[in-house]
Amino acid sequence: MFSEGNDNLSQKGSYIRTDQFRPYDLRQTFASRMALAGIDLVTLAALPGHSRVQMVVRYAPPVEERKIEAIQKLEEYNKRKQKKAA
Repeated sequence: MFSEGNDNLSQKGSYIRTDQFRPYDLRQTFASRMALAGIDLVTLAALPGHSRVQMVVRYAPPVEERKIEAIQKLEEYNKRKQKKAA
């Protein structure tokens, strides 16, 4: 609830300064969490309404863990492909 006389939003004893809040902050949090959850960038760009994937890249900087997972997926793909070719 808004507290009277100031620009603070109170919820369960914690305060958020509403004078520093921007709707963009919600969009950024949404996109960042989707990226960390492993959502692909094309889907991630479409959900908040971006027309280009490049707009989403700023929300989804490469995370070391995700880079390692990507290399592991590539290695697994290559192993499966080699087995089929043999």
